[in-house]
Amino acid sequence: MSSSCWLAKQFDDLGTPVIYVRTKVDESVDQDEKCHPHTHNKSRCLQRLRKTTLTSLSDNAIHTKFFYMIGGGKPLEYDFADLVTAMVDQLKPEKREAFTLSMIPINSAVISKKWEILNSRIWVIACASAASGAPVSRCESKAEIDLILEEVRFYRKQLGAQVCNVLRYLFRIF
Repeated sequence: MSSSCWLAKQFDDLGTPVIYVRTKVDESVDQDEKCHPHTHNKSRCLQRLRKTTLTSLSDNAIHTKFFYMIGGGKPLEYDFADLVTAMVDQLKPEKREAFTLSMIPINSAVISKKWEILNSRIWVIACASAASGAPVSRCESKAEIDLILEEVRFYRKQLGAQVCNVLRYLFRIF
């Protein structure tokens, strides 16, 4: 912990916020359950882990509003969604989009952040499509089909969604 505390103080001196993450929470909860099978209470165990870690940070003169507990084996539990949100929100705007789109859509927090970006892109694609003016056979409107299909593939890759769901949403817009 001493090297982590030193590093945190260096960032604090620079005015850079630090996000503290208590890992292996799932292992600690499982261990508590094994050691105390009759009295184990998951929420009490989590409160104890949180309090112990925050006390340790405080004892080392580190105060933060960014503290999260995660478990590698159970990424949908604990504070993982809040951690993702905090990480994305703390980034500079020019790095936020690239970081968000590089994440695997593992839970609703990641998907939500990706959706914000993708939702802002669709209007640009729609304008580019309308501006291109390429005729579509058996249709009175004009659209750039290749551009739309490329965007649909990008949505699918980012969200892990099936194409039909994305297509339904896209064509609801047009």
